[in-house]
Amino acid sequence: QKYNPMDLISIQLVKNLSRDIKYESYEQMKYITYLPVGWYKCSYVNVDSENDSSTIENETILVYEFNRAKYENMLEKMPEYLWNKKRYGSETVNESALYYKATKLVGDFFDDPIDNFDDELITNVQKLIRHVAQNDTKPVFFDYSDRKKYDMDQVVKEITVLPGPEIHSRLEKLFNDSQLHWKLLYKDFNTFRTAYDNANRLYYSPPVYNDAYGESAVTLEPLTHERKQEIRKKNENRCHACYSRLFEEREIRYIEIDHIIPVSRGGNDDEDNLQCLCEYCHNLKGTRIINFKKNSTSLLSAPNKLQLFNPPYSEATEWTIARIVNWFYQCAACAYIDHPGDPGSGDFEGNTGIFEIVLYKGNDPHWLDSYKPDLLKFIIEQLQFTHIRELQVTIDNNDNC
Repeated sequence: QKYNPMDLISIQLVKNLSRDIKYESYEQMKYITYLPVGWYKCSYVNVDSENDSSTIENETILVYEFNRAKYENMLEKMPEYLWNKKRYGSETVNESALYYKATKLVGDFFDDPIDNFDDELITNVQKLIRHVAQNDTKPVFFDYSDRKKYDMDQVVKEITVLPGPEIHSRLEKLFNDSQLHWKLLYKDFNTFRTAYDNANRLYYSPPVYNDAYGESAVTLEPLTHERKQEIRKKNENRCHACYSRLFEEREIRYIEIDHIIPVSRGGNDDEDNLQCLCEYCHNLKGTRIINFKKNSTSLLSAPNKLQLFNPPYSEATEWTIARIVNWFYQCAACAYIDHPGDPGSGDFEGNTGIFEIVLYKGNDPHWLDSYKPDLLKFIIEQLQFTHIRELQVTIDNNDNC
């Protein structure tokens, strides 16, 4: 279903009113921050393979104050990334290739998750890639010149000084003003009033986010593209949590820069607080404080649950198991994994049927004892290692570990 720009703005504003805890760290931003400064109009041809028909897709990409310059910079440099325009301009483009190219652009030019507060960033970049690849030009940007008329924080400042009954009647008058477009942004008065009440609460009682030591969080400038590339290069483009690695020519995985202690909880941009995570592990971590640069756990006892994360797309078995083990120990506890070959290889000469997980020192292998049956079942059924009969968890006795 396609929407016009005002419909899209309305949908996003209503989503903001009911956002879950995932977005709580953005509530301190001013209301006008969530009103776009404009939008890109994308157009590209898409083929429906099921119906054997093609359609022209006209898409609207909302752009905000905090990411407009990043979109412009990305679009300026996008031709350098689309060296194979035929691949991405195809009307039947490979979805996996498109997704991974979009995640790479997002990692290079945006500061996810801040720029992805609406969960649309990668989808939007995919649409922009298709437009540029097919049209060989940037999409047209439309400026939302009336934006400041609908700043709810300004409404709060002007109306909140009135007595309670007058506030309600003034809001009704404002909402029904035919010269304004509040009814396009909020489909009914109750939703409009809820937006006002939220803006009023946040304007006069802004939330304070503290770190583990009770100190107020600070506002940081986004990491530069050069700084991100430097950090990735230093870690060989490898995820600290699952050890997956970016293979440029295959576009298997993109590496993002994560704050161990999130900025919203007092974290800073010091090198000790930054780690490399693939997009999958980054999404899993969220705003939790987990240091995957450490090889020994800081937990005092075994967690009461082992999360068996299904592998995203096609990935190496070692990455999937390392992610499960490291998430359990809340650090990079997995030293390496030894197993008798991948499913389907047919090369099981001398196969012992043993799948071995080797941990770094400082991690108790017995913590996994009660979870071995479930993990073994996962390896056999989900990863299709049907030739495995036993799971062992041991410690790496190498003194250099």
